[in-house]
Amino acid sequence: MKEKLNTEITNLTIGFCNSLKPRDKRFFVRDSLVPGLWLKIMPSGFKSWVYSCRPKGHKPMRIVVGSFETLSPAKARLRVKEIQSDMFKGKHPTEARRKIKGEPILGDAIKSWYELQLTVANGYRKSTIKSVKASLKVWVFRKTNSLDVRRKFKSIDDLQYKKISNINADKIKKLHDTIKSSSPYMANRVVAYLRMFFNYAIDKNLCLINPCKVKKGNKFGLQMCVEKPYQEYLSVDELRKVLNILVVTDARTNRLKVSHYADCFLNPVACLMLAFQLHTGRRTRSEVSLLKWSMVQVSNALMILPQTKTSKHNGIYSFALSEPAVEILRIIQREKLVKITDKCWFRNRFYFEPGDIRNKYVFPSRDYGRKIASGIGKTPYLVDVRKTWLSVLKMAGVERKLKHYATRHTTMSWTLAQTSNIKSVAEIGGVSEETASGYAKQSKAVVRKTLKDMQDLIKPPQPLKEVI
Repeated sequence: MKEKLNTEITNLTIGFCNSLKPRDKRFFVRDSLVPGLWLKIMPSGFKSWVYSCRPKGHKPMRIVVGSFETLSPAKARLRVKEIQSDMFKGKHPTEARRKIKGEPILGDAIKSWYELQLTVANGYRKSTIKSVKASLKVWVFRKTNSLDVRRKFKSIDDLQYKKISNINADKIKKLHDTIKSSSPYMANRVVAYLRMFFNYAIDKNLCLINPCKVKKGNKFGLQMCVEKPYQEYLSVDELRKVLNILVVTDARTNRLKVSHYADCFLNPVACLMLAFQLHTGRRTRSEVSLLKWSMVQVSNALMILPQTKTSKHNGIYSFALSEPAVEILRIIQREKLVKITDKCWFRNRFYFEPGDIRNKYVFPSRDYGRKIASGIGKTPYLVDVRKTWLSVLKMAGVERKLKHYATRHTTMSWTLAQTSNIKSVAEIGGVSEETASGYAKQSKAVVRKTLKDMQDLIKPPQPLKEVI
């Protein structure tokens, strides 16, 4: 330290540090509480914390602790004490910095996690892998076409270029708060997936602590959003009205009534897909959208799913179809045999050329191969039925804003009302009995009938008439 420093000694507080103005030359203000801790103020106005020390067996040196913008005086003092503790143990204070320089950034480490850990071979389901990558693609790698999401990026750090050791609980909390302002459930998912990664990073000695710890009881940690179970489902009258809109056939030809879908501006494939869900209770994206003709036995009324979300059947699950569900499959088969006229506004909804990949799927997409603004091609199967669902609800006079997955809740709830057997409900939904009890809700009428039966059971017997 050959340079003569212009230093002042005082108790460094946030207010005092903010009041310091830049000068023509850089200057230092020494902290009176922690020896060796200085605040450096540059002529540009930039302020940083510096620790001056002399390790045993080494020359005097200055260690940059951090910038004033990211470190308060209290945190700077704690970091200096950590450096002093390492020096007392015989460690050189720059070893940690050298380690950090060779430390991978978060983006590269996550990609390595994808390849080495997050695989089917390690016991992860394809649906889980897809969900993890889709969530982190947006909120870590910042790849999205949504302008609303892009605006939120301005308020949070770009984590993908941060060293793993520099990502603390405050950064994760800020990320969670930003996401939950519009999507509380997505905020929970992103933090949960990052927690999975940091557990992997700890196992690989990439970091020491997990910044995504969740608050449990009175312990410190991130407060997750409360996730309320979805409890809405269609009544019997609403269900009948909806089905009468979704499937309309000509009584004479037993074919789809083209004029009905054209007049209502409805996608007939989406309508039949929603009707199939109401008769089966299957999941929209992972099961119904991806359903192929090779997975269906119309004559035997069976649907064979190679892999369900909660599969415990060695990847093969056979599911019995009801007669209305089988009839929907027969309708689609009939419609695919004949080319719909070119004058029809929804032409080529069912008709495809030989060898077309859409022929493999029960509910194909009309827009397969079409490029949108982002340059992403459409899938050969239908994915999004939300617009059709909302249109049908409006036509049926359902004023409640039900999500499209209300089809699954409706099927399982009314199955429970008819059978009162939770095992049958679990079989239909392809879930455990515990999960089925969360999906299926007892209607008010069923509850009232149960209460009446109980009251009749406990009613005292009528007194015997005296014999004269």
